Amino acid sequence: MFELKQGLLTGLIGFILLSIVIIGHGCGKRQTVIYDQPEVSTQGYYEKAWIDPQILSSDSLYTLISARRIDSFYVDEPLNPLEPMAPAIEFHIDQGGCFVSINLLDERSAVIRPLVVRRLGYGYYKITVNVAKISPGLSSAGICFLKAEYCGFTVVERLTVR
Repeated sequence: MFELKQGLLTGLIGFILLSIVIIGHGCGKRQTVIYDQPEVSTQGYYEKAWIDPQILSSDSLYTLISARRIDSFYVDEPLNPLEPMAPAIEFHIDQGGCFVSINLLDERSAVIRPLVVRRLGYGYYKITVNVAKISPGLSSAGICFLKAEYCGFTVVERLTVR
């Protein structure tokens, strides 16, 4: 009888631990695979390629693009690896759509300028910022933030104003 109780207790503890592992690794939210990239044994790398991108909105400060699909291609050597890229936030909406809010913030998290406030549908999105167009007087520390809120997620990118 004691062995039966010990076996049931061991099974219950195993079930609880397995449940914790499954919940902790995000079984509730499906992992989104964007593109397949086999491991690279040389010095090359895979570059992201936006398939049929569209500019949704743009002005002198920012550009918002979208695509239904993203792929990748192999690059042996970059043309200029030290060339700085424009600060950007990328995100993916994998359900029917949701409300998206993207703002430019100062160092105190106060909104300097709203960039995007609208509902976006399924797809991959990227917003880039032309930091040279941000007035240095807006931030005493010379730091701003790009903040995107979408489908319950928040992404923040730090920008250095020159």
